[in-house]
Amino acid sequence: MADARDDRDGVLDSCAGWRADLLEVLGKLPPAGFERLCQQALRKCGFTRVEVVGRTGDGGMDGAGVLRVNLLSFHVLFQCKRWKGSVGAALCATSAAPWSGAPTRG
Repeated sequence: MADARDDRDGVLDSCAGWRADLLEVLGKLPPAGFERLCQQALRKCGFTRVEVVGRTGDGGMDGAGVLRVNLLSFHVLFQCKRWKGSVGAALCATSAAPWSGAPTRG
């Protein structure tokens, strides 16, 4: 994040309102819309074959995709969550525990 001393044009001050507006819009998206937004974000980050496969409220995997890094391809499962505040490492580990083996759906 930029240091406030480098903010010569008031850019950081104008971003505060923009961020709040964005968070409000994201909070109002229906769950299926948020999952589709996550799908598009993963595609923009270089993932391919990104599919939303879960159903809203199922408590399981929301989608899958493939990330290619040089000669390697990684099959990735994802779960979409909206949280207020930050998400700690313990919660991430708890969420990933059911997927530590072969990808399955229950």
